[in-house]
Amino acid sequence: MVKKEEGNMDKVDQQQINADYEWLLMQNLSKYRGQWIAIWNKKIIARGHTLHNVIKKIDSLHLNTTPLYIQVPEESIIT
Repeated sequence: MVKKEEGNMDKVDQQQINADYEWLLMQNLSKYRGQWIAIWNKKIIARGHTLHNVIKKIDSLHLNTTPLYIQVPEESIIT
C-alpha cells in the first residue's frame, strides 16, 4: 500500500493502472495537449494545466484507489 501526503486515496491498484494505461494508448488526446489528466476505470476524470490542480480535483471525488496521472505532450509524439 502506498500512502499519500494529502487526500483520501491510499491504495494503488496496479492492475487497474495497467488497464487504464492500455486504454489510454488507444485514445485521441489532442484536445488535452499540454494538460495533465487523471484516468480512472478507463475514463478521463479530471484535467488541468498543473498536476497540483488535477490532484485537488481528484481529492474531492474521494476515490478508493489512486488514478493514473499523465501529462499529455504539447506536440505529437508520433513520427
